[in-house]
Amino acid sequence: MKNGYYLSVYSEVDPVANMLQISQRHDHNMALWYKEAKRVTLLRHWELERFTGFKQHSIAFFSRDDYLGFIQKRLAEYGLSLVDIVEIFGDPCPSERSACLAAVHQYPDISNHAIFHLYASLLSDTKLFHNETVVALAMDGAPDIVLDGSSRDKKYYCGAVSIRGNIEVFPVASPGMYWTAATRIFHLREGTLMALASASESVTLENDFFVDKIYDRKSSEKVFLQIQKLADRIMAYSAEDAGIKFSGFDPRFSEEENKISMVMKLIQTFSIHVVEEEIDAILQKYGLRGQECVLSLGGGYALNCPTNTYLMQKYQFKNFLSVPCVSDSGLSVGIGLYSFYRDDPSFEFQFENAFYGNAYPAANILCGERIRSFIDSVSDQGDPVQDLMDGPIVWYDGQSESGPRALGHRSIIADPRSIRNKDLINLYKQRQWWRPVAPIILEDFLEEWFENAYPSPYMLNNFVIRQEKKELVPAILHLDLTARVQTINQESDEALYHVIQNFYERTGIPIVCNTSLNDRGEPIIETVEQAFNFALRKKIEVVYVDGLRVKLKNHLAYELTEPLTRDESEFSHYTGSEKLMEQYNPFHLNHTEYYLYKFYDFMSGYDIRKETDARKIKRMCKKINDLMPLKKLVVDFLKSSEKQDRKSTRLN
Repeated sequence: MKNGYYLSVYSEVDPVANMLQISQRHDHNMALWYKEAKRVTLLRHWELERFTGFKQHSIAFFSRDDYLGFIQKRLAEYGLSLVDIVEIFGDPCPSERSACLAAVHQYPDISNHAIFHLYASLLSDTKLFHNETVVALAMDGAPDIVLDGSSRDKKYYCGAVSIRGNIEVFPVASPGMYWTAATRIFHLREGTLMALASASESVTLENDFFVDKIYDRKSSEKVFLQIQKLADRIMAYSAEDAGIKFSGFDPRFSEEENKISMVMKLIQTFSIHVVEEEIDAILQKYGLRGQECVLSLGGGYALNCPTNTYLMQKYQFKNFLSVPCVSDSGLSVGIGLYSFYRDDPSFEFQFENAFYGNAYPAANILCGERIRSFIDSVSDQGDPVQDLMDGPIVWYDGQSESGPRALGHRSIIADPRSIRNKDLINLYKQRQWWRPVAPIILEDFLEEWFENAYPSPYMLNNFVIRQEKKELVPAILHLDLTARVQTINQESDEALYHVIQNFYERTGIPIVCNTSLNDRGEPIIETVEQAFNFALRKKIEVVYVDGLRVKLKNHLAYELTEPLTRDESEFSHYTGSEKLMEQYNPFHLNHTEYYLYKFYDFMSGYDIRKETDARKIKRMCKKINDLMPLKKLVVDFLKSSEKQDRKSTRLN
């Protein structure tokens, strides 16, 4: 490859999907790279949800022109244009098909979705990759079929052993679909379910539950039925069953929350067992010991902190290799790294920190008419420690984070000594009272405060608080006395490091509370203006923007009650156009029918613009939904992907 700028993309162009506001993919994203000789640098990682406001963005571009126009806007912010890009890897660009087809040919039995998850983490530090033995797993839900239609019939997930850069890839099982099924059954996100699993003390006393492993589509359909039956059985428990079928209801929680917690405890146990068996098999087959290896985890299941920590502590892996965007939000990173590796296996790269999003200047916002009347004072001589002691503050700094977790650049931070701060934060974010708030801790104090802990820069691990410390930081603890920890050092985030260091010097606590800066159902806030909108609506007095302390006033006079609308023009412009609908979808396949039409290859020969074909497609979709155990999963997935103000689609 030539020296210069490259772009990798995980997205989709489909005019019908755009008008129906759906996509075969979620978490669309793009990555901008620069290559010089062997050295590759990631310059920007753009997650489309941050620009559009559609959480886990899952809407296709209408046209290639819209797609390229969106890219051009992102590049223009850095003085670049499409003519400066040497090559684009990633759908929907024709040049990318060579990269994805290369993955298809190199790994014909494994979905390229899994391959790109694998390479995103495995190659996130090529120095480790070339010099260590790495045990790698890429575990997710189901792959998409946008580029590789045969993925539906391949093994969904993969693992690898890399010995000093020599990779052997193989299929593995994944528990990811256990959690996908649970989210559709309970209509709660994975993070909420994970937190609830460890919150309530209610446990089932029955021990005959069983869930199969998932390797591919066939096994996933069977497992979804098993999860549904498991959930139905536990959700039918009554108070009369206490002491017989289950331990009893924890009085701190509702009956429904207790039952969901029991289900999720089982799913967490089954999940760890699946991953544990895969690790055992890998170590035995290759004659390895965990202490000699680095563990690399990719795919959405790598966000499961209890599993990550269990594996690290049981097998004593010498290092943990991952990226903050382990879910589909990082697939453009995996596509890019795979492409560079195929061109030159000795290329050099390091994912240096979590902050690869955009930065936005504060000056224009601070001087603007919309905000000026709400600003009491602006100072570059603030006292963040005192402000933290007074209550939660908005902390907005530089480039935004990659991935689904706020790691100190788009955050609400607070004093961990007060449980009231946790309650306030949950009130701001409209969350359940028992939802925990994560700690950011100075890395040098990690072992002093948490048991069997190790660096966790991307908040991908849970650790148990030491007994003598638990009373000091109640705001950051789960009800089982664990915490989802992020570690920080001066090199990773100098500004926030100094705030926490000063907080420690004045309080003896090297920790602050941290949670993402966003409202319920909203992606993490991207711009300065969005941050002020949040602070004013939530009556937060102090906002730090790139080191400037901004004290707000007149909160009650702020008339907006909802998050600011973001730029969704490329994705909503054509919605409702009867003329275009008549052109592209004249017989009005609905969201579910079109999704199934694209998903199942036996319908690919039909033309939705022909009335007889459209009728056949509708009949086949009805039969699929009547007969397939995935009916509820598919329909609920589509509903959850729609905008909140959109009506749910009914099957014809």
